[in-house]
Amino acid sequence: MQQNLATNTYKTCFTRDLKPGQIVYEDVYVENRRLLAKGHVLTERIISLLRNRNVQQVLIEKTATNMGNSLKSFTKEATNPISMDIRHDYLRALGQLSSETRYGKLLNNAEDIQLLAGLFTSYLENPTVYKLLSNLKNHDEATYLHSIDVFTLGTLFAISEGIITIEEVGLGFLFHDIGKLYTASELLKKVQKLTKNEYAVIQYHAMQGYEILHQHGLAHIAHFAKSHHERVDGSGYPEGLEASELSIELQILQLVDVYSALTMDRPYHPGDCAVIALEKLFKKVSQFNAGLLYRFIDFVGIYPENAIVLLSDGSQAIIQQVNTLYPLLPTVKIFNTGNVLHMPMDFSLSIHKLITFHVDSPQDLFSKFSDFLLNNDVLQMRRYYEKLKQHYPQNEWFSHIYLPVFHVFRVIENYEMVPEMRFKEVKSTLVSLLEDTLKLFRKSDHAKKKFILLLGDIKKPAVIKLFEGLLHSQNIYSFISPANQSKEAIEKLVKLCSVDSLILVSEQFINMPTLDIQYYHLTEFQLESFMSHYVSTSIEHQQLIDDLQRFNKTEHLLFIQ
Repeated sequence: MQQNLATNTYKTCFTRDLKPGQIVYEDVYVENRRLLAKGHVLTERIISLLRNRNVQQVLIEKTATNMGNSLKSFTKEATNPISMDIRHDYLRALGQLSSETRYGKLLNNAEDIQLLAGLFTSYLENPTVYKLLSNLKNHDEATYLHSIDVFTLGTLFAISEGIITIEEVGLGFLFHDIGKLYTASELLKKVQKLTKNEYAVIQYHAMQGYEILHQHGLAHIAHFAKSHHERVDGSGYPEGLEASELSIELQILQLVDVYSALTMDRPYHPGDCAVIALEKLFKKVSQFNAGLLYRFIDFVGIYPENAIVLLSDGSQAIIQQVNTLYPLLPTVKIFNTGNVLHMPMDFSLSIHKLITFHVDSPQDLFSKFSDFLLNNDVLQMRRYYEKLKQHYPQNEWFSHIYLPVFHVFRVIENYEMVPEMRFKEVKSTLVSLLEDTLKLFRKSDHAKKKFILLLGDIKKPAVIKLFEGLLHSQNIYSFISPANQSKEAIEKLVKLCSVDSLILVSEQFINMPTLDIQYYHLTEFQLESFMSHYVSTSIEHQQLIDDLQRFNKTEHLLFIQ
């Protein structure tokens, strides 16, 4: 057998002899592209990658600390009862958190799981660490699970990035949110949007965490608690630090913390699938280390749609579609052949790395959504509809999605640009989407302001649905009722529903009984024209109630009485 060649500072290792924990002495290039950077710490996954790429030899540091040896003790099974219980607690939590839909190809290696469980156990054998983490679990279990999630993802990613001080870094990741011990549990669980003062209270957890860790003799990791909400562009808190002031370990934490928060279920939002979460990270890529984000995606192995990737056979492809239940096996389109294929389950062909990613703007998504809608391609239309909804808060879906597309419909209808039969099918599809959204709004709006919509002979029911949606965006729940009923019946309905206003949509004005509420009257044409002013407007620029005042007939009713 050939012997490895050596000097005083490095040795040349054949890839068959590489071991996890060894440190790369010199950049590794394949086909004039850098595959591995100097200083990178080898893992099983990276060694396998080198072998798959037919790399024959790698220069390895001789004198550097061998992380594989330093961490080897943590892969041993616990033997004493207390350590075994701690280890089992971690593995139970990991069972709740880890799934292929958000962890991708991580944790496929039993050694990684043993390493993490061993680290976690060694931390909690310290009574101070055990007490702090137990208090956090009792105070808010969601924050506790998020902390374990960040520790798990962050530690493995840090190892792949060549971080050597992994014991300290892993503990810092685990305790990054410890300041929330001093944040009221009710505030952490609040479902509604936080007020400005409440948000300031939440933000203060960073400084509180820093203080807690100092008070308990853990000052060496306190900076992780204080600075995990900093951003490389200086937009974070509490100090507005920039990239040059943030260690690579902190930049890893900031990225993993957001990914975990986006993909985990919380009281105030259901978790995003990994693909959506990664797209959201790319939309704010200026806040993060872009190189880390690219490598994190390669590390997890889940790639967002529209990503340009390098395949294991050397060809380039674009990710066309991702099944959120099986995100490791997307549908891709090969550039040089135009072939579309599903990535094989046996991984005989796999994605090697991310080359680049373009985030569709809302305008791009709307264009694709409306194009597929008009072609009655329901599957593709729904895909882009879901993507489009991610760009806007729920209370702006009507102004940024439905009103603009109905405006497009009016133009198409007036100029007869689409065959009548297909136009009816497309309109039916859109009305179905509209109804689904209204059902979602109706479920959550019963406690808000209440209006009654009295409807005359309506020629375009979709216009009323759009108006109902706009009212919901202003926190107004509307009851729909026909206008052709007695004044007594309407008065009874007003009292029964405890409404604030009546809005009559009819060609003819109808006198109502004198009631202590506001009364508005619009024709269907006026209503359609009225809503056109809200196309593509943000919620803060909408003054729907104020704008309705020119249709207010309350004084007229008082006058005729």
